Amino acid sequence: MKSESATNGSPDVPGSADEPVAIRTAQTRPGAATASTLPGESAQRELDYWRGVLTDCAPVTLPTDRPRPASGDGGGSVASFTVPAQVVTALTDLGQPGDATLSMALLTAYATLLARHTAQWDLPVGTPVARCDSPGAGDAAGRSNSVVLRCTLDADTTFVEALDRVRDTCRGAFAHAELPFDHLAANLYPERDMSSSPLCRVAFDLHDQESAAPATDAARLPHTDLTLVLRRGADGTMSGGFAYDTALFEHRTMAYLALQFQQLLETVAADPETRLSRLSILPEAEAAVLAQWSAGLGPVVERPVLEAFQEQVTRTPDAVAVLCGDASLTYAELDERANRLAHHLGSVGVAAESLVGVELPRSVDLMVSLLAVWKAGAGYVPLDPALPRERVAGMLADAGALALVTRGGPLDGFDGTVVDVQGDAALIAERPSSRPDVTVDPNGVAYVVFTSGSTGRPKGVLVTHRGLGNHVGWAARELAGRGTGGGAVFSSVAFDLVVPNLWAPLCAGQRVALFGPDSGLDELGGWLVAQGPFSFLKLTPGHLEVLSHQLTPEQAAGLAGVVVVAGEALPGALASRWATWLGAGRLINEYGPTETTVGATIHPVPVDVPVDQVVPIGRALPGMRVHVLDERMQPVPVGALGELFVGGVGVARGYVGRPGLTAERFLPDPFGPPGARLYRTGDVVRWNAEGVVEFLGRADDQVKIRGYRVEPAEVASVLARCPLVDEAVVVARTDDGEARLVGYVVPAGGPGAAPGAELATYLAESLPEYMLPSAFVELKAIPLNANGKVDRKALPAPAAEAPQDTAGAAPTTPTERRLAEIWGRVLGKEQIRTTDSFFALGGHSILVVQVIAAARKEALPLSVVMHYKARNLAELAVRVDAAVEAQARDAAVRTS
Repeated sequence: MKSESATNGSPDVPGSADEPVAIRTAQTRPGAATASTLPGESAQRELDYWRGVLTDCAPVTLPTDRPRPASGDGGGSVASFTVPAQVVTALTDLGQPGDATLSMALLTAYATLLARHTAQWDLPVGTPVARCDSPGAGDAAGRSNSVVLRCTLDADTTFVEALDRVRDTCRGAFAHAELPFDHLAANLYPERDMSSSPLCRVAFDLHDQESAAPATDAARLPHTDLTLVLRRGADGTMSGGFAYDTALFEHRTMAYLALQFQQLLETVAADPETRLSRLSILPEAEAAVLAQWSAGLGPVVERPVLEAFQEQVTRTPDAVAVLCGDASLTYAELDERANRLAHHLGSVGVAAESLVGVELPRSVDLMVSLLAVWKAGAGYVPLDPALPRERVAGMLADAGALALVTRGGPLDGFDGTVVDVQGDAALIAERPSSRPDVTVDPNGVAYVVFTSGSTGRPKGVLVTHRGLGNHVGWAARELAGRGTGGGAVFSSVAFDLVVPNLWAPLCAGQRVALFGPDSGLDELGGWLVAQGPFSFLKLTPGHLEVLSHQLTPEQAAGLAGVVVVAGEALPGALASRWATWLGAGRLINEYGPTETTVGATIHPVPVDVPVDQVVPIGRALPGMRVHVLDERMQPVPVGALGELFVGGVGVARGYVGRPGLTAERFLPDPFGPPGARLYRTGDVVRWNAEGVVEFLGRADDQVKIRGYRVEPAEVASVLARCPLVDEAVVVARTDDGEARLVGYVVPAGGPGAAPGAELATYLAESLPEYMLPSAFVELKAIPLNANGKVDRKALPAPAAEAPQDTAGAAPTTPTERRLAEIWGRVLGKEQIRTTDSFFALGGHSILVVQVIAAARKEALPLSVVMHYKARNLAELAVRVDAAVEAQARDAAVRTS
């Protein structure tokens, strides 16, 4: 097939040879200009039909390049392509046995492409149709209407089977095409999301008559995210393209989509009996580009960290290696003390493949002990002293630890040897100071870090020396190489984010500064300034937010040569603030599960990073590979949703003592050499058109709110932009057995400065109603766990109800009384006062819908926006009365 947005010879830039075609899309909804002339009974029958068809139907949610604006601006462009005549003929012939048209075949292919991009297999697609009842006899636009074709597909059906299903859908829809689209939308979705069409965000427009005119006629393009527009040519080809909203998509993304659709049509024409999930939508050229993007660039480091450290001891024996408060050790002193402890560990049976727990606070003893475990040939299991003793004992038991290095006596529930670095200090000091005769096995276990498990039982990840050496080697070169000040450790060592902070400085001849174990986060900023500048800092977004309030911009800029953020998704607003303070190239977003040895990808954050998006996670680190795959572990094309799989030298051995879970998450790598494995992250991502991986959320974070799929992180991103809010987190809770969103906020203006009603009003300006949290909880600070991540378990459940204002006035006006009665019914309250807030009484978005439905039965013109903007019952009644008066004035004008 020939694409009119053809490549210019560069394999990774399709569409760059041609500028996008600028078009003007219609500003109104499909069919908005048409008034119904159907008799009332006929209109009701049509409405009942469509209500049955579209029940629980959610619009297609394509991954976008930019956040959806509060309202569509009508700007559009087209990514053009041509379908060859032989493919058109094959698709035409394909439908004839089942009496399906070419249009139906193309629609089936279009819906399949959308399903493969979004993982939605129930897809409402709008399409224009001709109407017979319109008074605009000589006006094609006046005679047109739009209908919704609900394409309900199944990944396991063949294309031919899917075509039969789409044929039936089209016949049913076209038989009920007289009801104007706006009338249908107004009845099914009285409160529209002004940023997109209320029923369908994607559309299909086929001009099946031969013509040389362009297919992308602006008059026929509804305001949608994406419309497939095609026109049959006189030569038997079909020309057209994807008309898209430029506020949402980049042209390069749409150029890739055009190539993918052409590939899909060719595959269908060649083998229509292929299952939808197996139809090829990935052109060979794009597959080659993805293979290039998947591989990390840069040298792979083969040297184990212990060897790199010992070589550094030889080079700089008198340089300071570690310091904590007033205590410090040089490289030679650290090496000697670690040697003695290693000999002591050997005397109690520690050897190669042994695991040794290390439960010590941040201190020089901690660094000595970690090194000593390696020097004894074993792997360490870092344990946070703040953990409950029972949990520590359980982790040691799961790991099969032979010994525990700690301060204090025996641990209940642990049968191994306990080495007390204080109580046994004299004995340890008598051990030889020479290095034990141990050779590090690259495939041996360097450490085991426990992460939380979905079942509540933590799982220990076995990380190898090979994987650790590669990551730390990169960090020593690229991070510690940014200066001479070393790194800082201020999180628990049981959190693998600190691994490069611990070891990269020691491989580069620099120092490791340890934040005092008794110090709190409120002291972190001052300590970092006093100890800095560092070569690099690595921390979580939570830490970065804390430091934002503790440091001046000048202090922030002087902290380190480079700042690396990891552990959680990095909000654009926070990244923008720090990128501005630090300057170009000094803020890096890193991504990597524990199972892939600390980090798998990085993304240098530009100074002009968009504030309303989560920062991308970037490209693979040296020695690593990243693949975005579908459910069959096949690569998904650019722009499509997929799950992130990580391969390379950093992939861990698996979970200690959990062979079943290991087999489930660590899979054979179909793209790598024999024996290679991929780690299945469970993270939903996509490739953007620049070859950068964008993090979209966890597969298990997705929730359904009244049938709609919602990512809480998306709502939190919008909430955090509210001027009333300093920090925000949104989670899905099921406290009452039903999933609902709850927003947690730290008010920018102090306690009480971010009322829930005002927050809801702000969100309602950007998000559809179903994405609005049902409750808001004000916090003094977002709780963080010991690793600097949001502690979701510490987020309180919203109060079941707030105390009513018994001192408030009773409703007096007719509207106040009617609204109070409705509120009381919906909320289960016996008494409603004019000063009461609906949300403070326990109301939420679902109950608002019930209130609106009840109000309209009583002819009260109430809307979602009105409800959210009113601070109490009295204000809501005033707004309703004003709406009634406005309706009366409009009616008088129309009849005059």
